[in-house]
Amino acid sequence: MRYFALLAILLAACSSKIGDNQPGAADARPIDFRDPPEPKEGSGTAAGCNGVTARGECTQGTAVRCELDRGRLRRVDCRALGQNCILDISHGAVCKSLEEEDTGEGSGAASACTDTGTSEAGFCTTAGVAVYCDTTGDEPVTRTWNCSDNNMTCGVGDCREGAFCCGNEGSTSDEDPCIAAGLDFNGTCDPVGEVARWCFPGSEPQVRDCALTGQRCEEDTCATGAFCCGEVEITGDLTPEEECAALGLAGICDDDLAKARYCLGGEVVVDECEGTETCLEDECVFGAGCCEPPEEPSNECEAIGYDGVCDDADTLRVCYGDIDADIETESCGEGWTCKVDADGYADCEEVIDPCADLGVEGTCPDDNTLHYCLSGELSVINCADQNKTCRVNACLPGAADCCE
Repeated sequence: MRYFALLAILLAACSSKIGDNQPGAADARPIDFRDPPEPKEGSGTAAGCNGVTARGECTQGTAVRCELDRGRLRRVDCRALGQNCILDISHGAVCKSLEEEDTGEGSGAASACTDTGTSEAGFCTTAGVAVYCDTTGDEPVTRTWNCSDNNMTCGVGDCREGAFCCGNEGSTSDEDPCIAAGLDFNGTCDPVGEVARWCFPGSEPQVRDCALTGQRCEEDTCATGAFCCGEVEITGDLTPEEECAALGLAGICDDDLAKARYCLGGEVVVDECEGTETCLEDECVFGAGCCEPPEEPSNECEAIGYDGVCDDADTLRVCYGDIDADIETESCGEGWTCKVDADGYADCEEVIDPCADLGVEGTCPDDNTLHYCLSGELSVINCADQNKTCRVNACLPGAADCCE
């Protein structure tokens, strides 16, 4: 139906073609002292997180992460816990004290990272962890990088200035498996949509069969470069290695929220929740973890909060205080509707016709969905559900469609 409607429009009007969407160019810079490669797990973000990823960042002593499922930021004040906010290459923004780390070789003289007293040169711990002060961002932050976890060796001034994880830099294709395989950290989906392949400097090429976990290989959507995206479906057919690869550091909640299952150091870890704890995702830790359930609100005002709620399309309610008498109700009025945005805030928004600038030719947003309008009605199709990719002017001349 849509094809014939499109064909009629093209024949009748010779309308201009919609150009191909150019995918964002991946950052191809080689690793250096200030910018170690970021693991694919946790590199995704959401519209309401202002560019902050699930791995997070440190801001004025606070660990800030993106809750992908809720599309909003989560903050933990490390200073209130008597700790420091540190960017760990494997775990992202975490609250910890460097007193927990073994001291090792290298400079520990104070510099811009006054909270930890770590210098820009940094040091290597006896456990093979590179620790240094990163001053390239908006504010200085202490970074830690466990070199042994990535088959690399920590050195101070060996392969880079200061503390850094050193591997096979400068190797030839005969020596470096990454070069021999023609892979970098961004990697590729080969075959398209099925298997994710990439390479971490100094290690063997990584291969993840997305079909084993009910996922699809996509590039630069849920992670940097090629990675298995979509909800993980763990089955009994997986080997321990495959299950570990599927779980990742984030993991999942299992057995009716009684256990947290995740992968750490190549091993599947199962944490059994005790007492009043229950398994929650991105609540008290990154990913799945045993947490105390959130406290129930004491009244309706506390439940609504300043974020507000939409009782219906025309009614907005917001609490501006602590008791139910502080709840205010607002009617959005004609041409406006009550909506909850990606940050969880409810507000009256102007009604915008999605088909005003969109016709049957359609378009492909970055989330691999096909959007088009027919007879004034918007249709949205997830091409990944068909094991296809949304493309413009590819399989359907002059328009967007889900293509093989």
